[in-house]
Amino acid sequence: MQTSVQTSRTFNPILDLVTTLAEITRKMIRRVDVRDNLDEAHALLESLPLSTDEFGLACNRLWNVGRFVVSGEYGAANWELQTLRMWVLRIGNAPVARHQRNRWIP
Repeated sequence: MQTSVQTSRTFNPILDLVTTLAEITRKMIRRVDVRDNLDEAHALLESLPLSTDEFGLACNRLWNVGRFVVSGEYGAANWELQTLRMWVLRIGNAPVARHQRNRWIP
């Protein structure tokens, strides 16, 4: 009889948010709908201990991403995403991801 071991991952909202933002970037490149990922990113932002100003700015960036994607302005949406991603990494004291082929990879 073979035994399988299941591992549980500790909830890490910073890592989950960075991963979600990277997924949004990948979907935007393929021109796939990102609304569900934006909702997920918003929920993860709500779980972070942010000041009102920080939370408001992050939510505005996410809202801008959605607005830019709807209007086909993918470059502007990508800028907002990358700015938000780098800010999240900075507040979480997470190591900065490596840069490869002009794209940030988590």
